[in-house]
Amino acid sequence: DAWVSWSFEGNSVATGTDSWVASEAGTVLCEVSDGNCTASDAVEVEVLPAFDAQLPVSVSFCEGETAAVNAAPGASNYSWSVAGSGASVQVDAPGVISLTTTYLGCEATESFTAVEVPLPSVDLGPDFGVCEGEPVVLTANAPDADWVQWNGLQTGPSFTVYGPGTIGVEVSANGCTNSDEITVEFYPSPVFDLGPDQQHCFGQSVVLEAEGLPAGCEITWLPNNAQANPI
Repeated sequence: DAWVSWSFEGNSVATGTDSWVASEAGTVLCEVSDGNCTASDAVEVEVLPAFDAQLPVSVSFCEGETAAVNAAPGASNYSWSVAGSGASVQVDAPGVISLTTTYLGCEATESFTAVEVPLPSVDLGPDFGVCEGEPVVLTANAPDADWVQWNGLQTGPSFTVYGPGTIGVEVSANGCTNSDEITVEFYPSPVFDLGPDQQHCFGQSVVLEAEGLPAGCEITWLPNNAQANPI
């Protein structure tokens, strides 16, 4: 009767079966006998190393932006779970990104976590106007910011505006930057002249006129018992 015997690294591992699975590197010997004659053959089993793509554990990117991730070169094929090109991929959404590589005919899969960092909140509000001579203090309202910069120059949580114009602010937190801008208009104060000081006799009245005011101005006379003629 025929019989089959398997040994691995000199140790018997199986008999009576036509196949045996080798799971590690070493020498496999197979002996076959038909009852009269015996034959044997040996084979060296080599375990090829898995390809190390050297991916990071995690990658962070700012909201609305992307992050480039590059795998190690040397594999014959790169297959990403998202759209990628060869050993590189652009990440623009949070989640787990996996990569399957082929090296010496063997496949290996690695993955990393993509983390989207939200932009810091900044809102200067709508454009507005104030009267001339009234300084305006703008506040970024970003208590968790790493830094705040106004008009690309001044830093700090607030900014005082003394003249008309557009003011921009940049706020950075956790490596991400957001910006906003506002336009402040300064209205000129009305210019007028009541003339020189006047004297009048008791029981009489004096007519005062605010000269030089443009049409449409509202006038308030003090004291309140003064009579006003609108312009």
